Amino acid sequence: MRKTLLAAGMGLMALPAAAEDYDITDLAGSLSRESCVARARKVLNAYVAEWGGGDVNTGDWAIYGWDLRPGDQDVVFLCLAEDGDNARAVLVVHGGTDDPEATRNTADRLVEIWDR
Repeated sequence: MRKTLLAAGMGLMALPAAAEDYDITDLAGSLSRESCVARARKVLNAYVAEWGGGDVNTGDWAIYGWDLRPGDQDVVFLCLAEDGDNARAVLVVHGGTDDPEATRNTADRLVEIWDR
């Protein structure tokens, strides 16, 4: 089950740029944190190869994608601890423009690759 929240500049943390968009998707399922991080890295690399974008950076429990096309979208996959070694994947796309459709399209494409 996938849950999505599109927050069109709704000040998730009192954000100053009201024209920017966020798309937050709970990818559900439970993976090991290591598997989650590896899968997220693979997804972002596949997206960049197909659609274009900047850097992909890996942390211990989050994978970051910068300047994804179209529209300079910044992305983070969070592999949040659930219980034991299990993690829950959450995708956050931050729109770099005032075009919420570009933000949504980027999220949809990333989820499509995640689900392959």
